[in-house]
Amino acid sequence: MMQRGKHWRGVVIGVLLLAMVVGRGVSCSFENDTIFFATDVPENLPQFLAGKLDVVQPGYLKKDLAVAYRVLSDKPLNAKERAEAAKPDLTVADSYYCCGEAQPEGVRLFESMLPPVAGDLNQPGSRDLSKRVPGQDWENFDNCLDSAFMTAAKTLQARRAAHPTDQAALADWLNGQLAVFSNCNGKSGKMPEAAPSGSPAWLIQDRDYQIAAAEFYRGEFEAARTDFSKVAADHASPWHDVAPYLIGRSWLRDATLTPEPKLPDSPPQPDVVKAAYAKRKSEMTAKFRQAAVVFEPIASGKGPYATDAQQLLDLAKVHIDRAAYTARIANEFAQDKEGLDTWQTLQDMQYFWRTLFNDGGVDGLEVQANADRQSDLMDWVDTMRAETRGPGNPVEAAAAHALERWQATKNTPWLVAAITLAKHNDDTLTAAAKQVPPNSPAWMSVTYHRLRLAPDHAAAHAEIASFVKKFRANKETLSTVNLFLSLQAMKSSSLQDFLAASPRTVLFEGDPTDRLDSNPETTTPASPATAPTISFDGDTTEVLNYKLPVATMVEGAESGKLPEPLHGELAQAAWTRAVLLNRPDLAKRMTPTLLSLHPAWKKWITTYDDAQTEDERKITGIIALMNASRVSPDVPEPNFNPYQYQGTRVPWGCGDPRPNPNPDQKATAAQSPPFVTTQMLSQASAEAASLNRVSPGSDYFARESLAWIKVHPNDPRNEELTVLGFRALHDTCRYIESETPQEKELSHELFNLLHRKYPNSVWAKKYRVWP
Repeated sequence: MMQRGKHWRGVVIGVLLLAMVVGRGVSCSFENDTIFFATDVPENLPQFLAGKLDVVQPGYLKKDLAVAYRVLSDKPLNAKERAEAAKPDLTVADSYYCCGEAQPEGVRLFESMLPPVAGDLNQPGSRDLSKRVPGQDWENFDNCLDSAFMTAAKTLQARRAAHPTDQAALADWLNGQLAVFSNCNGKSGKMPEAAPSGSPAWLIQDRDYQIAAAEFYRGEFEAARTDFSKVAADHASPWHDVAPYLIGRSWLRDATLTPEPKLPDSPPQPDVVKAAYAKRKSEMTAKFRQAAVVFEPIASGKGPYATDAQQLLDLAKVHIDRAAYTARIANEFAQDKEGLDTWQTLQDMQYFWRTLFNDGGVDGLEVQANADRQSDLMDWVDTMRAETRGPGNPVEAAAAHALERWQATKNTPWLVAAITLAKHNDDTLTAAAKQVPPNSPAWMSVTYHRLRLAPDHAAAHAEIASFVKKFRANKETLSTVNLFLSLQAMKSSSLQDFLAASPRTVLFEGDPTDRLDSNPETTTPASPATAPTISFDGDTTEVLNYKLPVATMVEGAESGKLPEPLHGELAQAAWTRAVLLNRPDLAKRMTPTLLSLHPAWKKWITTYDDAQTEDERKITGIIALMNASRVSPDVPEPNFNPYQYQGTRVPWGCGDPRPNPNPDQKATAAQSPPFVTTQMLSQASAEAASLNRVSPGSDYFARESLAWIKVHPNDPRNEELTVLGFRALHDTCRYIESETPQEKELSHELFNLLHRKYPNSVWAKKYRVWP
């Protein structure tokens, strides 16, 4: 049995197209991020849909930006529309069933009606309902949806009730239906056999339908249309009414599964690619037109499939002229057309944007620009995303277009776009932003960007600080508070003000795609029972690590402006940097803080502080740094955990050396908080060059340990240096396969030294084999 369509968007994603077209995310990622403000989806979706937009981010999903446009246009969503807009996208998980997953309702009901052994459907792992896309090695589409099984189950119930004594015919019907479903995965399918001679009329009619359905699932669309036409011509068949509708569906699936063009293995000329994809598009469009011809009379009638046919007719029109169709529904959404299905409309628009370049990118930009010309909403969304603005820098082009549109319309959405994309202060934009009342959904966005662009840093800093205090009292979203705190830090005229604005509360920590997969914006990001995580954001660590000299870092650690653990992180980075740069005066100033945090370090730190000669300071400093685990000359970046590898003692031994400083001090100063002077940047640059010479730390420690042992062969600390130097290389997160020849030579030399001079040490027994 086959199923009726429900919504054409659901059919788009679940039946006709590829399983790669998904909603807020079915994804796979191994990254872990620390996120302080939402840039991909609103932090609180119900609040966002209710008109409290916070600072609208250009990186939001386009359907969320479409909602923002309408809210900014003084056309808020009503309760019904908000409920529809909050519904998740239809994804693969809504229809796909395989390998031990919970059974959808239709599959469960149909299987419950089967005898103990009834063909392949009872075999474990046989319920793969997806099928490989023709010509693709890794893309699948959902071939058999749950509603097909539901239809089959209900039909079987009806046949058993109507013909309880005709067991032979019922068994034959079931074998035919199992044959239909054997084609779902495209691997082991078989066709239903013709009804036996002398079979009752109902079985013959059902078998004709089953054969056409099996051909549909097998991808034999021409044969399916021929056999569905025969069913449609049989007015006595119970499938007479649905057969024409399924002929239209066969044209739709035939179109969407049109194979990608076969291109030469060597890179073909652009004209060849364009011609190949133009031919494919022409073939697809012809099939979509055929579908439209079939669906038109069904949709205009009053039969049971009129609504479904209208929805699939819309789908065909999308592909025939997707720019015109999507622009029309976008305009209807923007104008709050009565009776519009909000969820479906947003799915339509999102589908349009996601599939623009499915034809090899041949005409995606042209189609997008065509839609933008017909719809102000779509133009605004694409402008916010800095797309379709022609050659050159896309952000600059989008900013210029947004400013032009605002000057022409003077409406609120374009004011938000213009000031969001602006890179420099514009007095007209600033004046307009100041006129936006606090109760406007645009206020948070235009206020944030007005202050971002403000040339008077001191006045802006004071205004931002007052807003942050107010936002915290009003329990605004973490995204809002963190965005304004970041702005406050970058407008700071003193180190103390900068540090006071540096602590941020983490919004989300983990795989960033999880925020899309689980729709966390509908829930509280952090459990109330869990203490919030306080961390530095990337803007803060960039200033601390690359724009401040070590003396200023020490001053910051002594200021008392930071809570733990941030105070300790800065103190440890300042102390490590001071030791590596041979600034014992600065390192000693960090001693009280480090000993309060790590009393066990006292032996090594005091030995370093008491050293009398430069050589003694250097070696005691190296010993202290190698013993004091989890130290680095840099404050930890929020999205990189240098301690994730067990046993790692030299964090900055992982990965690449520190980045070289920007030689353009004037340009760097313009991108820094006001308190950062060119003199500070110059000193930080010189220190960075010195630190690069001791990076990665594992190599530096191993090399210096070995050099000291060779010059001072009788030093009683040599055993410790040998072990620590070897461990510096052995225990870093560098893979052995990626070691340089120099690193392997160092490691081998220290290993041999350990076993030659200290064969009875616990470390020689621990490290018996050189890796």
